[in-house]
Amino acid sequence: MLVDNKAWRVRFFRHMRHWSWFFFINQYDADHLIVADDFFLHEVENSSPRRLKCKLASLHAVHEAVTDEIEKILVFCQQGEMALVRELQARYPDKTVVSGTYTYALTGPDRSPRMLPTVPYVQLDTQSYGKPVFILSTAYADAEFIAQVFVENGLPLFHEHLGRLFVSWLSVHQHFQVSRFYDAAQRRFSRKGHFFSLLQIDVLQAVFDNTPFKLNRFIRFLEQSGAKVILVSQDDHITQSVRAEFLDQSIERSVWTQKTDKKRIVKTWASGITGWIKRCLRFEQQEHILNAVEDAGIPSYRITLEAFLQNQELSIREMADFIGFPIEGDITVGDYSVVDTHAPTLQDAVVAFRREMIDRLGINMS
Repeated sequence: MLVDNKAWRVRFFRHMRHWSWFFFINQYDADHLIVADDFFLHEVENSSPRRLKCKLASLHAVHEAVTDEIEKILVFCQQGEMALVRELQARYPDKTVVSGTYTYALTGPDRSPRMLPTVPYVQLDTQSYGKPVFILSTAYADAEFIAQVFVENGLPLFHEHLGRLFVSWLSVHQHFQVSRFYDAAQRRFSRKGHFFSLLQIDVLQAVFDNTPFKLNRFIRFLEQSGAKVILVSQDDHITQSVRAEFLDQSIERSVWTQKTDKKRIVKTWASGITGWIKRCLRFEQQEHILNAVEDAGIPSYRITLEAFLQNQELSIREMADFIGFPIEGDITVGDYSVVDTHAPTLQDAVVAFRREMIDRLGINMS
């Protein structure tokens, strides 16, 4: 099984720490019960054994663990998660039963998971919560910087609701229901008649690879829901590739969305030229999805990180008009140069990659 692979587990739990799950679980008292696969329970036990007060139960010992003192139950497992949630809700109606995949993992920008009861999914009209507006971006193209500048100009926040951890989780979680997750996100985060969200293509590709929800269905959803889409990519695939390696080895998805005011330095792990080239090719493939959305006639605004940085004021005004939130006053321009403080060795690695591409292979890649 994939969860038995050490490299998979290390990456999975590193990315999970982006959500602060273990911090919150270690705050729970004995009236909380965590029901999960053994590999996850083992990690919970080891995260802070002296502080752990909540109860843990494997899937074959659930009902024995649900005592009178238990008030809240979190269920997180590879197979049959929602079936077990519904069973526990029916059997213990006075207890709060929470799906890890569809509720606990669904957080806002504070990235604080909440033990909210998982509600039944009822398919509603696509416009019930307002029209969706997406930033659809190739992975690690710094779309988070664009989203941050939006907020600084009074525009809506585009948060990555379907986060990076799902790239790993969907490779083992069976029967992920895209519509259920999207409905839950809309219920909690729709604002001003719209649902604003950042969606990165590495996660979207994981959905395509592991569920019946493919690109054609995604485009049909965009059409039927009346969505607008800002398409973001980066011309400089080398910098994007090195940035991806920096951040993949970090709990952070982006240097622009770190929780603390004092930005942490992100180190580099050099995978070598082969790994960097593979990432560059992957970004080219991800851009094909942007092309497909644009070619399908979905209302879209396309921009690269480089074009945005070259003329932020014009770009922000145009995108604000596009999403229906025009800006009348002055524009606040973001300071992208501080990325050197966040990841001071990034440019050194980029220079080394370019030199190796030219010296060894005679290729001058963008």
